[in-house]
Amino acid sequence: MININDTAKRNSLNASSAPDEMYFYYFPQCVPGMAVPKIEVDPYIVSEYDTILPEPIPNYEIALKLIAYIISFLMAFIGNASLVWNIMTDKKLRTPTNALITNLAASDLMVACTCMWIHLGNSISTEWPFGSFICSANQFLQVTAVSSSTVTMAAIALERFLVVIFPLKSKGKIKIKYGILASWIIAVLNGLPHLFTRRLEELYWANRHEVWCRSDWPQIFTSESCDTAEPLRTIYYTCLTIIMYFLPVFIIAVAYVAIMIKLLTRVAPGESTSSPKDDQKKRKVPDYVMNEINFSAIFLAYFNSAINPILYAGMSKKLRQKYKRFCCKSSD
Repeated sequence: MININDTAKRNSLNASSAPDEMYFYYFPQCVPGMAVPKIEVDPYIVSEYDTILPEPIPNYEIALKLIAYIISFLMAFIGNASLVWNIMTDKKLRTPTNALITNLAASDLMVACTCMWIHLGNSISTEWPFGSFICSANQFLQVTAVSSSTVTMAAIALERFLVVIFPLKSKGKIKIKYGILASWIIAVLNGLPHLFTRRLEELYWANRHEVWCRSDWPQIFTSESCDTAEPLRTIYYTCLTIIMYFLPVFIIAVAYVAIMIKLLTRVAPGESTSSPKDDQKKRKVPDYVMNEINFSAIFLAYFNSAINPILYAGMSKKLRQKYKRFCCKSSD
């Protein structure tokens, strides 16, 4: 690991361009395919220099974000917690489909309790406010929760497909348990790399203590002019996109199209507990872009955790009746 000091870099370091500038300085003969050594930057290297201060966040913007997230958090927490409670305390509601819905609610609770407030705090602060542990854990928890939720929605679509297309076959509670376990194993594996690639960075300028949380994937040189690439990161996000978006969307789409065709071609199919319209439009992976687009995209993804219990629980007659009885008792 190379340690950079102010004499070596002639006092010209800044947070965004430092690594790229340093590679050619230390490796004038870069070999394509060679691993890029880690460069340890002295955070006090710029202590004698001023930097451009970030624009202060307007109070109205902070207020709007707070209101939006408080509403989203309350909806997500109350809706998902009550859904889990109702299913767990009523034996009649312990069906294979409701077991998957409970798992989905648990994933959304995890999003509400571990991810929402971190994203809110970071979006209303000019510096990363939560320290190194949260820097590493936040991305891991977020990817784990969203992955579990996405895989569970695909499992719900498959379970409904089997019930409608092959109604005489046993649903199998044991298989559902294995499916739930598999969803969490896949989710944890999806999020695990972030525990090792996220790191806190800081620089002590004369007029600012700059702190940010970033990804630090292994790099290789791709040219003799010291251009770099992160092949492991590319592979990881390609696989993650397939697992969290394309594959679940494909499974959900195929399952519900088959269900619709089956129901439309039957003369008297009777009532079905399936409602394919609600699941088909979700899950969107949070799209990390810049500034307000970034905030809006991630907020909408988190808000999805608040509306899931309404969409899924609302399609179950027994759950609706359970909520109605609870509301009536509360009003008496």
